[in-house]
Amino acid sequence: MQPDPLYEDAVIAYDRQSNSWVGVDAERLRHGGPKHNASSFVPISGFAQANSRRITVMPIDSNLFDSEFAAFFKSERLSEYLYNRVSIHSGNYDGRGPFSGNRAVSNPANLDLDAEMFGGTDLILEGPGVVAKNVTVPKSAVEAFQKGDFVRVRRTILTHEQLLELKRRCDEIGLRGERWALDHERKRLIRAKRSDLAARTEWTSQSRPYQGYDIVSFENSGEKRFIEVKASISQSRQFEISDNEWRRAGELSDKYYIYRITRMEDSPSVKILRDPLALLAEGKLEKKAASWTVTYNP
Repeated sequence: MQPDPLYEDAVIAYDRQSNSWVGVDAERLRHGGPKHNASSFVPISGFAQANSRRITVMPIDSNLFDSEFAAFFKSERLSEYLYNRVSIHSGNYDGRGPFSGNRAVSNPANLDLDAEMFGGTDLILEGPGVVAKNVTVPKSAVEAFQKGDFVRVRRTILTHEQLLELKRRCDEIGLRGERWALDHERKRLIRAKRSDLAARTEWTSQSRPYQGYDIVSFENSGEKRFIEVKASISQSRQFEISDNEWRRAGELSDKYYIYRITRMEDSPSVKILRDPLALLAEGKLEKKAASWTVTYNP
């Protein structure tokens, strides 16, 4: 199965003998190769400590992380685990998260499960519908945020919920842009009668982030093409680029491309910029510092 960037992973197991659950850090999936085959061992004593009043978090021996934690719980705590698993597996959970019963939650989900349900290949969890708070963010704020125009963003009065929604919207636009570019590359190679290369095109940022590019594609000749995607809902010709991305552009020179995708929400179009440093030297690009790294002396 290919991971979907719009969803999050959870790794849980059910022990019939104790009628208990255990959850392990989903980051293990990233270390198991293409089939996500990353074995995990948990202390069996944890099942005896699982109860319906709280989640029991125990450290486990790990050869992948500096510290790793497993969570043991009964079915009544399943919704609490799913909503708080990130802090649980980081060792920071204090037992006062959503669905813990230690904080006010309106219409909590009831996920009582019968042991008879387990034995097949599918498990369907049903709970009450969630009425999400409708948070809207001005389109102008999204466009300004994507351009790095934080002066303009500051002029827009945003609540904390709106700021979180703004970041979520920008992340979603970025992911959709990468997916669009990936499909664009595969279609380009298929048109060039290189279906073999189209099948090998890789969405790198989803498996190995911080490489300084998002996609590894190919020239028609078979040489690799490294693509950094910059997507926006606007038609602006301005975008942000990180120091890591710029450094990689210098290392890869004419193998490095920036795909600037505009009007992502209605009619996407792409401007392809090959070898950004060469374009800068030719005066076809303009680069300005948007932030600085500050180091202070003791």
